[in-house]
Amino acid sequence: AARALGDALVVAINSDRSVRELKGDGRPVINENERAEILAALRQVNYVTIFDNVSPRSLIAEVLPDVLV
Repeated sequence: AARALGDALVVAINSDRSVRELKGDGRPVINENERAEILAALRQVNYVTIFDNVSPRSLIAEVLPDVLV
């Protein structure tokens, strides 16, 4: 569904540090590299990136996607 909206699908995930900041100790359950690998294995996903901020706003401003889902 999201992939059909554009030429490429970029998925951004929170770093382990930012997940802990948002959700507390004991999180994330799956580390950032494993989460990125799982998403990258999906045929619809073209790129996976990990961001270290609590919010993806600065990454979105840098990438300037045509469509944001």
